[in-house]
Amino acid sequence: MFYLGPIPNHNHITHATYSLHLPATPSDYRKNKNVWLALWIGLQNDPAGNDIMNEDFVQPLLNWAVDQEGSGCPAHLTNWCAAASTYTPAVQVQQPYISIPSDKRLDFEISITLQNAIHQSISIDGKIISQQTSSQGMHPSVIYSGTECYDHGCGTVPAHRWSNISLTLNAPTTGLDQALTLTGAKCSGLQTSDGGKTWEIASMEIEAQNLNR
Repeated sequence: MFYLGPIPNHNHITHATYSLHLPATPSDYRKNKNVWLALWIGLQNDPAGNDIMNEDFVQPLLNWAVDQEGSGCPAHLTNWCAAASTYTPAVQVQQPYISIPSDKRLDFEISITLQNAIHQSISIDGKIISQQTSSQGMHPSVIYSGTECYDHGCGTVPAHRWSNISLTLNAPTTGLDQALTLTGAKCSGLQTSDGGKTWEIASMEIEAQNLNR
């Protein structure tokens, strides 16, 4: 996984784009109808001094479940399910799941709108398949990835790659590369070519994970 932030000097992310080359779905999972798995990159306000459970978390989701239909996505077990989604302290705000074959690439975009809310979208081959706007007034200062397994027994998640990660900040910011933490991940490096207004990561490789433990 990776964790980037908080953005130095109390600056924040105004626009983020990234892609995911879908791995195969798990094959050695436990056949328990309650088991589900989620892959995501999410954005959140600066957590310093705050309970993150009381903060919105914008996290376009890629989900898979032993009981796909019971989880709201009538998809084959070899397919993933994608949806624009935001955790809020009151409820998960989410669009309907879309079934996605595991050989596809998903493109994600998250941005602050002119109305000072957060818009997120998921696209395949240039076509938006899921989108929503939420989180009025949010100024995200951290971005991080996760592999989330509910009720254990999700099997082995194959190694996968987030790519073309691009972050635009509200103001030029130096030292962002010092705010990156990696766990079971390999990063191509964090680069800026415009004095710190925009930062790029070409590739973030996530190691395979056994989630049956």
